[in-house]
Amino acid sequence: MTNDFYRVIETRVREAVARKENQIRGDINWDFVDADVFLETKPTPECRDLYYTLFERACDVVEAEMA
Repeated sequence: MTNDFYRVIETRVREAVARKENQIRGDINWDFVDADVFLETKPTPECRDLYYTLFERACDVVEAEMA
């Protein structure tokens, strides 16, 4: 289940990063990305810690690909 949840989060991160409204002068506003992904995945209170762990991992992967 964790792998499936990670894939969903990573996909949502990639989509959010691509949105112009989440970019400021070519830089990603990660707070906006977080807000978008959180609202789209709607993690329950019981899985919020897992959500943030997986979200950070997905952001690291996406950011490394952009470098």
